[in-house]
Amino acid sequence: RQRQMCKETVTQYCYRQAGISIPRNTESQYAQGKKLSLSEVQPGDILYRTGHVGIYIGGDRYIHAPHRGEVVKIASGISSFTCALSYR
Repeated sequence: RQRQMCKETVTQYCYRQAGISIPRNTESQYAQGKKLSLSEVQPGDILYRTGHVGIYIGGDRYIHAPHRGEVVKIASGISSFTCALSYR
């Protein structure tokens, strides 16, 4: 079954599956998460840049919804993000 999600709900949905409650929108996630440099990122951390987030899965790759209404995809190249957010 394929679900369409906006980029904010992808992170919220994934974290909820792990029993962790996080804010719905990108900027609230940024405001409440612990900021990490990209060199500190671990699988499961949220990658952040203004207006967009993804979940780091390791090896310079992450999952995200590229645009509203698109399916979740795996992408590579975390250097386009500003920082990482931890909710550990």
